[in-house]
Amino acid sequence: MTAPVGVRPLNPSHLAVGRMLLEGETPAGTARRLPMFIGTVRRRLTEIGRRLGAATAVDRAVALLAGGHLPPPSGGMLTPGLRSVDIAVLKVLTKLVPEDTLAEDLRAGDAFLTYLEKLCVRCGARTDAHLVTLAAAWNLLPDLVPHPVPGEEQ
Repeated sequence: MTAPVGVRPLNPSHLAVGRMLLEGETPAGTARRLPMFIGTVRRRLTEIGRRLGAATAVDRAVALLAGGHLPPPSGGMLTPGLRSVDIAVLKVLTKLVPEDTLAEDLRAGDAFLTYLEKLCVRCGARTDAHLVTLAAAWNLLPDLVPHPVPGEEQ
């Protein structure tokens, strides 16, 4: 995911709201924690989406992480025992792989969404965007976290 050409970078207000998104906070909770009006939080989320070419909360989380705008949280979180199907679901959620790579039973009806809800509960994620952030922090989705180039300053 790349930002559209000619789009301004994220400012500190966008990054603060983005951090709350990565932490699984709701717009109302973000407004209370920052403090900010809820309309301002929603506007910042929309602006983040426009600037990074990300339509959904998950897309915004992916763009914030993959673009190096914000790092995943570190320390204190244990990786739950995830199976290969869990990783496959995470990769489809983040659009790292197409949906047709999933087993047929996960593509039928609401099976994917139901599985995703249960995965959030197992991982202690508050939202799908938070689940993506946790997976990145656990290094389960290494494509979402830019790695420094040897010899370049961090």
